[in-house]
Amino acid sequence: SQHEAAQKQLSLSKQGWLPKIDLGFRRNTDAGTAYNGLIVGMSIPLFSNHSKVKAARSQELSAQLQRENALLDAETDLHQYYDEACALDASIRNYRETFTHQHSLEALHHALDHGEINISQYYIEASLVYQAMQNFIDLENQYYKVMAQLYRAKL
Repeated sequence: SQHEAAQKQLSLSKQGWLPKIDLGFRRNTDAGTAYNGLIVGMSIPLFSNHSKVKAARSQELSAQLQRENALLDAETDLHQYYDEACALDASIRNYRETFTHQHSLEALHHALDHGEINISQYYIEASLVYQAMQNFIDLENQYYKVMAQLYRAKL
């Protein structure tokens, strides 16, 4: 909208070179007597409008560059979100493979039941497994937030 307003201002400034005609009524009381009269004036702005047109062109160019800059910023943000989503998706797939292949808690419980590890080792290893699960949940949360940003931009 700023760009469109600047274009309108430029076209208005370009029309400023047209001659201006003034018409009016004046009462003159210079020499003690009052004279009523009609005033007609005309001005031809040969050089006065040049700076106004130049300023309007500069404003129009500035608005156009701001618009292009906003578009580039939005595009850059989208590329960042997409790259981040791809990286997070790869990390989530790695976590899923790790959790499905190892069945860590079941293996720890089985080792504890058969006396291969003691209870303190079980709790230490279980806390590591739960920490990994928490990291996985945090990754999924971050992934869904990034996807929400991507879908918001799509709207």
